[in-house]
Amino acid sequence: MKEASKAALRRFKEDSVFWSNVFKGVGLDIGPGDDPCDASVNWPITLLEKFDQDRGDANFIRWHFDDESLDFIHSSHSLEHMSRHPWNCLIDWCSLLKVGGHLVFTVPDFEMYEHSHWPSRYNYDHKWAFTIKGKGNGSYMLATEDALAYLEKSGMELISIKRLTDGWIPNSQADQTFDFDKRVECAWEVVAVKKTSVFIKSPLHINRGFALGDTIAATAFLNHLSKKHDIIFSTYSGIVSFHNGPYKTVSDSIPIDVNLDNYDMENPQIPLWELGFHKTKIPIPIDAKPMIFLTDEEKAKVEILKEKRQIIIDTSDIWLKARKVSFDLPGLIEECIKMNFVPIVLTHMEPRDLLVHIAASVVVIGRDSAPTQLAQALGVPFIAMMSSVNPEKRYLPSLGITLVNECPINDKFCYHKRWSITDCPIEGDIAPCGIYKLEDIINALKTITNQ
Repeated sequence: MKEASKAALRRFKEDSVFWSNVFKGVGLDIGPGDDPCDASVNWPITLLEKFDQDRGDANFIRWHFDDESLDFIHSSHSLEHMSRHPWNCLIDWCSLLKVGGHLVFTVPDFEMYEHSHWPSRYNYDHKWAFTIKGKGNGSYMLATEDALAYLEKSGMELISIKRLTDGWIPNSQADQTFDFDKRVECAWEVVAVKKTSVFIKSPLHINRGFALGDTIAATAFLNHLSKKHDIIFSTYSGIVSFHNGPYKTVSDSIPIDVNLDNYDMENPQIPLWELGFHKTKIPIPIDAKPMIFLTDEEKAKVEILKEKRQIIIDTSDIWLKARKVSFDLPGLIEECIKMNFVPIVLTHMEPRDLLVHIAASVVVIGRDSAPTQLAQALGVPFIAMMSSVNPEKRYLPSLGITLVNECPINDKFCYHKRWSITDCPIEGDIAPCGIYKLEDIINALKTITNQ
């Protein structure tokens, strides 16, 4: 098929001077495969970045290149494969262009290539169809000319939009693009130039509703993406009040859905805070970490509470037996008082109050659960009793100390193996790996408080 080569030969023939002015400098070719835009014609390109699946997910290409860093972007038959809405992809593509830079993209024509049949009979991965304005119907159908509004929003000016009909035979039901020598394209070609520098946040919808600790870990992903995207974050209603970050509910938008639920079960080797980056193939930034935000009123309360030198000891109920722990609570309380701390035994607290108390604490002591994840996100030192869970998969290297016990029935960490109580010698309601010595907790507390 070699659609990019067909187009290059046609462009050189129709106006080599114009197209040499388009394809020059530093450019990006999205989804070129073995047929990049310079394969058939030697355009004055100094550097051509070729972005395919081995480099990342093109739905999130903006995270692989700096904004306003490219002289041109070319895409031959990639938009129809995007899981994200094509027009939102265009917004991100345009963000990468310098002022004066060109965008050139082609997409298959629904009548000519698909023969008005859906799903596509010639490429099963096509997610979108493109047609003449006014003929669209169905959620998959887009009028190509509607891209103009999104281009203008991105500071672009349309140069041309063409329906490439040369050589097309209306009555033939074959894939007429298959024969390279006939040069039949059956496509739309759009060319635009960037006239104005515009910064736009395109919308994303991220879902993570499994547990509070997991959604807190996901804030490493949420906070980072909020720099370039307006985030619609969906989670359970009882959890959402914890997330007061720089997220904005976007109205009148077409976001892509990023569902992180159960992704940790499918990929137990991936640390929780990396899950979103892993799924979207976005490079993990150095500064990405879980982060929870406090209101000004909450910050004032934190400053007052800090004077009490309180230590949170989490004993709240948990349904997952693999996370339950047992330790000498009266003994720990006594030792905290001896060290001039005020122990606060946590059983239940309203979400935002819990956030304030943790933020004001000297240390948070608890199992691998939400309060210790909150402490991590707030930058508060913590002691986590991890049972046989691998701490590297649950926390960033941070201010915390993790106490880990070996699993008595497996030489590796047992969490994520979905073990049942019949597999483990449960003592009462606690697995052996969840029983902790007071001495170990006190030693960790002395270490973390420099006593």
